[in-house]
Amino acid sequence: MTLGRRLRADDGFTLVELLTTMAISSVVVAFVTGTVIHALSTQDRQVDQVAALNDTKLAFERVTRDIRRADPLRVVALDRIRLDVLDAGGVRRTLTYERSGDALAVTDDATVGSRTLVADLVPGPPLFRYHLDDGTTATGDPPLDPRRVSSIVVHLKVDPEGPATGVDLETRVLVRNAR
Repeated sequence: MTLGRRLRADDGFTLVELLTTMAISSVVVAFVTGTVIHALSTQDRQVDQVAALNDTKLAFERVTRDIRRADPLRVVALDRIRLDVLDAGGVRRTLTYERSGDALAVTDDATVGSRTLVADLVPGPPLFRYHLDDGTTATGDPPLDPRRVSSIVVHLKVDPEGPATGVDLETRVLVRNAR
C-alpha cells in the first residue's frame, strides 16, 4: 500500500474519538453556562440593591431636608411627623410623613394626596426618635409636645423583596424652631 492509499483509508474519526470530543465539549459548555448564569444573577441582585439604596436615600434626604426647614413641628409620634415648611415661593405647606403598612408615605395638604416615598420598610423600629429640650429621648409614643423637641433621629430600614441586601440609614436632625 502506498502512502496516499493509507491516508485515504484513515480519513474521518472513530466513534470513540467523537464521543470523547463531545464529552469534553459538554463539560466546557456546562462550565461556561454556569458562569454566565451566576454572573447574570449577581448583576440582577446588585441592580436591585442599588435601586433600593437610591429610593431609600432620596426619601431619607427629603424627610431630613423638610425637618430642617420645619417651622413649626405640628405632630410628633412614633411613625408619624407633621410639619409646616415654606416652599421656594414662600408659600407655607403642611406635610405629613408616616408609615403606611410597609411604606413611608408623604401627604401634602396643598395637593391633597398621599405619595409613597419608599416601600419595604422593616416592621418594628420606629421611624422617628425625639431628643427633648430637657435632654431626654422619646419615641413619640404617646404623642409629645412638638415644642419640646430639639432634634429628631430619622431611621429608615428597608429590606427589599428578592435577593437584594437591605438598607439601613439613620441621622440626627436639629429642629430649627427648637427653644
